Amino acid sequence: MKTKKAKNSALTRFIILIAVCLVGVVLISQQIDINKKNDEIKNLNIQIQEQQKKADELKEKEKLYATDEYVEQIAREELNLVNPDEKVFVDIGSN
Repeated sequence: MKTKKAKNSALTRFIILIAVCLVGVVLISQQIDINKKNDEIKNLNIQIQEQQKKADELKEKEKLYATDEYVEQIAREELNLVNPDEKVFVDIGSN
């Protein structure tokens, strides 16, 4: 009788050992996945901050571009336009 109980006891211990090993492997693999996802979250948060900075810069540029002074500056520098009450002098002797 004792040999049958000893066999059952050894088999039970072996099954428990296998189950504990499997649980350990699953827990380790899950922890690795969690660490990878946390790294992804950190990288995405960094990207979000960078995009937020770009959005803020664009909002500032939008405010600048909407001002009359900026529009006048571009009209003078790039389009060579002048106000109606201004006189334009052209130096033809410098060529």
